[in-house]
Amino acid sequence: MEKQIIEERIFTKVSYKGPVKFGEITVALEPEDVIQQEYVEPYEGSVEGWQGHYELNVHRKREETDAEYEKRRIENERFVVDSKKKRYENYLKLKKEFENENQ
Repeated sequence: MEKQIIEERIFTKVSYKGPVKFGEITVALEPEDVIQQEYVEPYEGSVEGWQGHYELNVHRKREETDAEYEKRRIENERFVVDSKKKRYENYLKLKKEFENENQ
């Protein structure tokens, strides 16, 4: 298992007046950063809604930290063990079901 590349949103700005200007970005940009701007259409639902607005996001890729990697590795090992246990439990149930059927 190798370290993964993680994409993070490092900056967000919402504007209800018009598109967000490049000069309004308050983080230091790097050459590989991705700047995404979109217009979000207004929505009115029965429970929630929002006004139409412009949203600017800056995304940056980075390698996961040692702590993130270790956490992911432990979760993956736990998932493998739990999956094997559940498959075995299902196997025992099916075995019992079909043994009773053949008698």
